[in-house]
Amino acid sequence: WNYVFSATSTQYAIRSDVGLFVWGIAAGGVHGLNDNTNRNSPTQIGASSWSMVSQQNQAAAAITVDNLLFTWGNVSFIGLGQTNLVNRSSPVQVVIDGLYSNFSQISVASSGMTALLSNGLAYTWGPWLAPNENYGVPVRWNKNGQRNPIPLTSYLTDADESSYLTATGKTALSWISAKGGYYGQLMLRSDQKIFIWGGNTNGSLGFGNTSAGLIFLYPTPLLPQSNFNFISGSGTARYFAINTDGQLFAWGNNGSGALGVGDSTQRNTPTLVNITSSFVFVAGGMNHTAAIATDGSLFTWGLQNNGALGNGLTTGTNGNPVKVGTSSWYQVSCNSNGMIGITGT
Repeated sequence: WNYVFSATSTQYAIRSDVGLFVWGIAAGGVHGLNDNTNRNSPTQIGASSWSMVSQQNQAAAAITVDNLLFTWGNVSFIGLGQTNLVNRSSPVQVVIDGLYSNFSQISVASSGMTALLSNGLAYTWGPWLAPNENYGVPVRWNKNGQRNPIPLTSYLTDADESSYLTATGKTALSWISAKGGYYGQLMLRSDQKIFIWGGNTNGSLGFGNTSAGLIFLYPTPLLPQSNFNFISGSGTARYFAINTDGQLFAWGNNGSGALGVGDSTQRNTPTLVNITSSFVFVAGGMNHTAAIATDGSLFTWGLQNNGALGNGLTTGTNGNPVKVGTSSWYQVSCNSNGMIGITGT
């Protein structure tokens, strides 16, 4: 196996032969197999070759090795990026502004979907609620009331673009990573700056403001530093980022100690996780977190119910990162009550 993704009750994995497999709960047609039949063992989805997959709230999306984007599942919660509001029980190709290919990444979260293209462009779409309930997901509606993907500029203003061009001589900035959360989206730009938008539940926007009513409706720079190379969201109002020195930062909801800062108090600004190890990967679950260090070691923390941390315990919480086992890990993905991972390099 070379890729895994774990949603609430559904698991996906891409095998070394680039076949996509699924198992678990099939509600909303998220298995992509033209039914709602639950499966207790990995079952292949079609015959295409895949590079990544993501899913949340009964909506799934995946990218093929030749950079085509497909979505399927229940259209009601997030939207599938299609031209109509129709549920899909098998993968259907997405075409955005006439673009059929060149998709490089897809992020699916409760707050919406964000697709990145190989040229650094990004498009997003998702749920729309009343203004006082809007999670800050930019959405436009056409005359038929359909959700449509909208482009995300990599510059806040014309002055921002002009300043960058003057300082570097480069012609463009681009988006290189997008990760969704329950109330918003986190993005990484090619100058290694972090941007965020959405709602501020549990101070999750990271600006030190505790007001849950604070909303950013467009990507906003979070920190002045230009030294981040990995970002991640979670199933709740919680985000993570790793800088080029391998330092891991966390902020937002800290229920059960899931931020890894040694307590259960929410953090309203990015806070260094309570460990000296250097990290390359982090994944957040509903109330727990897993991270991979530069030497391949796996660390977990947060809620231990159902054995979710893989440390042999089934009750209680742990607010500090603890190494699990002796294996070397390549990737891990967390869900509501556990995690799935791939060993190796």
